[in-house]
Amino acid sequence: MRRIIWLSLALALLCTGPTALNAQTATGQITGTISDASGAVIPGAKVTVNSEQTGLSRSTTANSTGNYAFPLLPVGVYTVTVEQQGFSTAKRRRWRSTPRQRPSDRW
Repeated sequence: MRRIIWLSLALALLCTGPTALNAQTATGQITGTISDASGAVIPGAKVTVNSEQTGLSRSTTANSTGNYAFPLLPVGVYTVTVEQQGFSTAKRRRWRSTPRQRPSDRW
């Protein structure tokens, strides 16, 4: 009898384990490309996102092709700021990060 109980418990854990591993997360991503008015990319620009709800702030640097990415951002509304020496600072407000949606922009 005891063996049947343990076998049933093991079977129940095997059946429910994979379901628990597929839990959804509430994160999104913001990506983009930094370029000037002529369309030339601007590598090395500092890009910062700030959450309007929580104050969370993250920064990165645009890569050699002007691209940047902020993966795994909590869902919310963000202000994106781009700074580079020799250029004026650019800001975009009310940028949304939502699950399964990856907002992207070209500056």
